[in-house]
Amino acid sequence: MKVYSIVSSMIIILIILFICVGAWRRREVTQSVTEVEYFEKINKLVNEKKSFDEIYHELTDVLEKYFKSSDEKYLRAKLEADLKILGIKK
Repeated sequence: MKVYSIVSSMIIILIILFICVGAWRRREVTQSVTEVEYFEKINKLVNEKKSFDEIYHELTDVLEKYFKSSDEKYLRAKLEADLKILGIKK
C-alpha cells in the first residue's frame, strides 16, 4: 500500500510538471517572437536613417509589449541602451 501511494504521488507530480512546462514554453515562444520583431524593426528603421525620436515613436507599441511597461522614460532609456549595444548613437 505504501509503494502504491508513493507511485501515485510521483505520477501526479509528473502530470503537474508537464502542464507547467507546456505553459512556460508557450510564454517563452511568445517572448522570443516579440524580441525578434523588436530588433527587426530597429534594424529596418536604423537602415532608413531615422532619428532617435522617429525610431521611438515607430516602436512604442513593440517597446511596451517587449518590456511590459508604459513608462516613457524607462522605454526611452531601454531603446537608447539597445541602440548603444548595436553601435548606434542617439
